[in-house]
Amino acid sequence: MCGIVGFTGRTDCVKVLLSGLESQEYRGYDSAGIAVLGQDGLQVRKAAGRLANLRAELTQNPVGGCTGIGHTRWATHGEPNEVNAHPHTDMSGRVAVVHNGIIENFAELKSQLIDQGVKFRSQTDTEVVAQLLGLCDRGDMRATLRQVLPMLRGSYALVIASASQPDTLWCVRCNNPLVIGRGEGANYIASDVAALLRYTREVYLPDDHEVAEITADRISFFAPDGSPIEKEIQQVGWDVDSAQKKGFDHFMLKEIFEQPRAIADTLRHYVDTDTLTLRRDRMPFTRKQAVLLRQLTIVACGTAYHAGMMGKSLIQRLARIPVQAEIASEYRYSETLATENEVVIAVSQSGETADTVAAVRKAKKNGQRVISLCNVIGSTIARETDAVLYTLAGPEIAVASTKAYSTQMLLFVLIALDLANLRGELSDEEL
Repeated sequence: MCGIVGFTGRTDCVKVLLSGLESQEYRGYDSAGIAVLGQDGLQVRKAAGRLANLRAELTQNPVGGCTGIGHTRWATHGEPNEVNAHPHTDMSGRVAVVHNGIIENFAELKSQLIDQGVKFRSQTDTEVVAQLLGLCDRGDMRATLRQVLPMLRGSYALVIASASQPDTLWCVRCNNPLVIGRGEGANYIASDVAALLRYTREVYLPDDHEVAEITADRISFFAPDGSPIEKEIQQVGWDVDSAQKKGFDHFMLKEIFEQPRAIADTLRHYVDTDTLTLRRDRMPFTRKQAVLLRQLTIVACGTAYHAGMMGKSLIQRLARIPVQAEIASEYRYSETLATENEVVIAVSQSGETADTVAAVRKAKKNGQRVISLCNVIGSTIARETDAVLYTLAGPEIAVASTKAYSTQMLLFVLIALDLANLRGELSDEEL
């Protein structure tokens, strides 16, 4: 998954952009780039390979300005090289875009734009977005986005910079993570909150299709029809130290050693360790709901799915309830028959896993109650489910999951014990 960062403020943005990209290197990437709005207009610098190559390019060809965007790319359309690296610009070089996701109808749009005389430089789907914005822009990017976004099919997190409004950034998401950080005289955009912790712990979490307009002093949100939206600020509980290696050789090693703390924090949140009783107000089932429960379906992807399989075994054995565990990408496209008094449990570390988000929405549409196990407060899955149990693992930056998986399994243990007790399969003493 690509890394995105944006900054607008009163200081030079290049250091902030590079720092934000560095904090997202764990996602994997094959090229990197930034676009900066300064006295010389919109300036783009890109390089294939590691961030060190981009830093070398900036040493040779420096840029400066107070507003900019950056990106680390994992190639999907076109080979990994400098031309295909983000940011991408329109034909005039006045609009720049960074993008995470897939524009599914890019070939059709590209063909239409070529017929209108637009010349493309890259093989990417993202350049189509930049060219559309440049072609439609009349100096009001918010109005331009209202025109262009309905043309796009697929998933995306987009951040846009325009020479016509050099102190402003715009961003929008659809089934891809994006977070906006509020600072003092500066505001930030990233695809991962870890990229912002050095600068702020106050964030906004935009919903799908909401457009955010960001300057150094203001963050405004707008619905797809252009009407303004009021959003609440969220406080991130993690600190900057939790997103640093702190002496370990790499993040995975650090996170292996953080497992005891993560398990203890999560356990204490759901269990009174003095009385050894569950904190029932934090558990997802009432006694009546537990007794009426006829089936559980667990949906997840990757490592979270393996935690779900563990949960299936525990719940069936202890609570005597039929449980099925399904990979979310299969569940979202399969023909499912909703059972009366069936509950769906969605598991996701980030709370933004696209297939799991889609599975949650399908279950909700089918009228089912949906519970989530999630590590990120205020994430899409946490907001869209009927109840959420948080794994208090802190940021997990290594690609291979450690502490998030451990705490997910812990929550399944607690859910299984709780259901068994509420259904009369386990006495209070045994619990």
